[in-house]
Amino acid sequence: MAHIHSLAAAVPALSDTAERALFASLRLPGGIFKTTSARRLPDVDRAIVAALPPGMAVTALDAGASSGTTTLELVEALDAAGHRTAMTMTDISLTARLVWLSPRYAVLLDGDGALLQHLVAGRAVRPWRRRLDYATQFWLVTAAANRWFERVRARGDVERAMASASVIQLVAPQVAAHRGISCEEGDIFAAPPQHHLCAFDVVRAANVLLPDVFGEERTALGIARLIERLRGPGALLVLARSPAPGSRGVNRATIFRMGGDGQLAVLRRIGAGSEIEALVPGQRRS
Repeated sequence: MAHIHSLAAAVPALSDTAERALFASLRLPGGIFKTTSARRLPDVDRAIVAALPPGMAVTALDAGASSGTTTLELVEALDAAGHRTAMTMTDISLTARLVWLSPRYAVLLDGDGALLQHLVAGRAVRPWRRRLDYATQFWLVTAAANRWFERVRARGDVERAMASASVIQLVAPQVAAHRGISCEEGDIFAAPPQHHLCAFDVVRAANVLLPDVFGEERTALGIARLIERLRGPGALLVLARSPAPGSRGVNRATIFRMGGDGQLAVLRRIGAGSEIEALVPGQRRS
């Protein structure tokens, strides 16, 4: 098995500021950003803690957890309240390949070979464009980097360089090092692996099941896959969405509890409740 590196260890010339900028602009092929800001869900964490019996040994899943920053915060909140927490965090991509194509140029590729990021002389360059890039003319840099990458890929240079590529972790280093957190790659829309079926007391999906990205039908499928992971009566399903960083919005979340009949009932809402609450089986559409 290839050794997994942190990005900072693999690219010593990359400054802390540049590393943060890279993760902030790391967008997966599905359109979801990899970065997770800290302290986005403290009210949701408190509500989960309050919904559990005191001193409970909690087996939890944080699905689509991106870098795992908010996963770690939930673990810390549960542990501080006296729970013994075994946490699993999943995301569709937890590693990438760092491929050096020249002494000053490298790319990050996902497991399917899709381009995630350019690294040019220690600076992260997005392969996608923002509207602001047209005002700042940065789109010219992106376009030039993309053209260069496609040329070297067409020559076969990328495939040849893959033999010496480094495997880079796409989770926060403190999450990867935490003994109480297991990190697993997994698609939230795929059938759960056998060891996830009926395995968790708490299942949370925050900022991942987005109907404006996936549509209602696929979002409902994701919810159904999460429900399959609930241990049974008393287990909690938590659906949450945060406002964009820097905005004045508030968190929206709904906590469901599974009853003895296997049905989910709303236990608590935060803000206006989850925007996808009505897609949970047994809930009424407004």
